[in-house]
Amino acid sequence: MIFPFLNQKKDFRKAVSIGAFMGGIVIFIIVALSILVLGPATTERYIYSTYLLSKQINVGDFLTRIEAVLATIWVFSIFIKLTICFYAATLSLSKTLNLKEYRMLTYPLGMILIVLSIIVSPNIIYGLTKLPKVMELYTFTFGLFLPLLLIGVDFCRKKVNRKEIRQVK
Repeated sequence: MIFPFLNQKKDFRKAVSIGAFMGGIVIFIIVALSILVLGPATTERYIYSTYLLSKQINVGDFLTRIEAVLATIWVFSIFIKLTICFYAATLSLSKTLNLKEYRMLTYPLGMILIVLSIIVSPNIIYGLTKLPKVMELYTFTFGLFLPLLLIGVDFCRKKVNRKEIRQVK
């Protein structure tokens, strides 16, 4: 959804590939450090084991309490991710409704987002116990069934178009 609005479309694939590779390396390093420092049982037990890992950092009693920096990085990265997803959702809805300007949808969609965030997951316990059951159905529907349906419709359309081209000739 964001790709048509990029200024430098040539570098997009390279930037995404490099970003995904670097992100994978960072995740690998964090998981490896968590397992090596905290142990596999502690890493598995805690939801935010990287936060616990950052509490363990102590460099000569000078560099301590790094968890505040980690929390700041988390908040900033969540803000960036939410902003990009919200922008894509607003753009896609404006294109679906054939609107010239997407900005008129930002306030109503923002209010809907705030209300839904409270309704869908009111606390962390609910999110960890109830949402996985719902997400199975959601993932099956939108991650498997709908894409297969769209591929099937595309295949049928191409077949019909080929028959029409053959009949014209």
